Order: sequence, then structure tokens, then C-alpha cells
Amino acid sequence: MAEESFTLYDYFKIVKKRKTMFLAPFILIGLIGVWFTLTQPKVFQVNAAFLLGPPTQYDPPQFVIQLVEQSRSREWVKETIDVNGYRLDPDVVTSNLTVHSDRDNASVLRLSLQGSDKKEITLFLGAHVETVMRQARTSAQERINNVLAYIGSQTFDIRSRLRSIEEELKKLQEEEKLISVPEEMASALNTQKKSISELEQVEFDGTNTRIAIDNLKKRLAGTKVGNRTSINTDVVVLLRKELTSLELESMSLSMVYKSDHPRVLEVKDKIGFIQKKIEEESLKGLDTSGDESVEMVKVLVAELVKLENQLVFFDARKGLIKQQAQKSGKDFMDLSNKKQKFTDLIRDQKVLEQSLA
Repeated sequence: MAEESFTLYDYFKIVKKRKTMFLAPFILIGLIGVWFTLTQPKVFQVNAAFLLGPPTQYDPPQFVIQLVEQSRSREWVKETIDVNGYRLDPDVVTSNLTVHSDRDNASVLRLSLQGSDKKEITLFLGAHVETVMRQARTSAQERINNVLAYIGSQTFDIRSRLRSIEEELKKLQEEEKLISVPEEMASALNTQKKSISELEQVEFDGTNTRIAIDNLKKRLAGTKVGNRTSINTDVVVLLRKELTSLELESMSLSMVYKSDHPRVLEVKDKIGFIQKKIEEESLKGLDTSGDESVEMVKVLVAELVKLENQLVFFDARKGLIKQQAQKSGKDFMDLSNKKQKFTDLIRDQKVLEQSLA
């Protein structure tokens, strides 16, 4: 059996012959679509915009953001429906309601609502704008009241702190004699410098005295009598301790009383007596056996005792000067802290006055 071949023209003839069967489905689907579209209820969109006004001057961005969220909330939508008696479903209205701030002016709110009843959604949108504006005024007033309350509390705190600072300043000026602080600081600093200078001089004199003592001891050790002589007996050691105590007392008294004061003179007499006693006790241990000149050794011993007594004075003086330097340094720091406290109080007072203004 021979195979039949079909050309494009043959296909065209087949379609032409059975065109009703091919076109009927397309025509039917189109008619159904048109019918479905015509039978659907109409959907209207209503737009509204309003200016929030001055309330937005209190934290505008946050205020507008909160207002946009609340304007499309179910609570505010239901409030508009209940107040005006509309027969609308809050959930449906909420899903079809859009609210946003204007791109160019954040104080302008734009609302848009879609619905099948144009009149009903128009009335609702107008009423909802009134609800949003009323709530905005209420919210803004609450924010203003909160700000005023905060300012009031801050003002009270600032006034209390100002009173406290004024009392502290008055106390510093009256009780602490703040006016004389710069002069006292200069005096304390000069006293400290003077003490340091005196300390250096005393240490220099003490060093020279020690050198002289060492030289005398070498000379005494080079003699037969001096080599067998011990001048630092137990009695001499005790007497030197007492001499140190008297020297300190004498220097302390000289800072309080004049040189002719009875107490000063009494201590000086005691110092002279102790020095003489040390010399006598030192010479008691002198070994006079041998062929050396006893008188020469006595002179050396007496000079040695004198230098060692002088060294006691230098050591006592050095200790007292160190105490004076430490005291003047402490006084200077106390006065400096007092001055700094006054400066800080003045600065805080100015800051608080500016805040209050």
C-alpha cells in the first residue's frame, strides 16, 4: 500500500473544513471572561490628605511614624465605624486602607481606601481623618504635657543644685578665706623651696663635718695615747641621744618663740650642759700612759667631741627641715585642691544657670 503525503495546503483545507470545532472553544472562553468581568461589583478608590500641623514639632519623625501605624490600626478603624454607625467590617477596611506620610512634607498624611460602595467609603474616610486628627491632637498634647513635666522636674533639680553650689561657695569664701588662697599657696611654695635649699646646705655641712671627724679619728689613731683611748662609751652614747632630743626641741621652740624667751634659753642651757658633760665623759677614758703628749690628745679629743656634737645638731636640723618641707608641700596641695574645688563650683554654677535659662 502506497504512503500518502500531505502538504501545507492539505492542512489548511482540513482547518477550513472544521473551523467551527477549532474556533468555538476560544470564543466560549472569551465570552465567559467578559461575562465574569461585567458581573463583578465595581471597586472604587478614595484618597484623602491632611496637614498634621504644629504638634509635629515635638519629635516630628517619631510622632509621624507612630501616627501612621495607629491610623491604619484596627482599634482606630473600629472607633470610626462605631462612632458614626457605619455597617463595615473593621478587618476588611483595615486590609484595604493605606496610610503614609508625604515624601516631601512629613507633616502631611495621605490616606487611601478601596471599596465597592463609593459613597460609604468616602464618608468613612472623611470620618476617619477626623478621628486621626483628634487622636493626633490628644497624643501631641500628652507629649507636650510630658515635656513640660520633665522640664519642671529638671528645673527643680537644677534650682536645688544651684542652691547647694551657692552654699558651698559661700562656705568656701567665708570659712576657708578663699580670697587669701593664692597668697597662701605662694607662701607655702616659697617655704618649701626655702626648706629644700636649707636641707641641701645642712647636708653639705654635715658631709664636711663627717670628713673632719674621720680625719681627727685618723690622727688620734696615729698616737699611742689616742690609739688606746675610747671616747664613745655607753654614757656618751646616752648623752648624745639626749642631746639630739634637746636640739630638736630647741629648733621647734625657735619657730614659735623669740631667741630671748625663757623656754628657749632654758633648752639652750641644757644643750650646753650636755655638750660639756659629753666632753668630760670622753676625756675620762683617756689613757695617759706612754710618751705622747697628753695635752695634744686632749685637744684632739675635745675637737672631735665638738664636731660630733655639731653633727648631732645637723642631723636633728635635717630631720626638722624635712618635716617642714613635707608640711609645706601638703599645705600647698590642700590649698591647690581648695582652689580647684572653687573653680569647679563656679563652672558648674555657670552651666546650671545656662541650663535654667
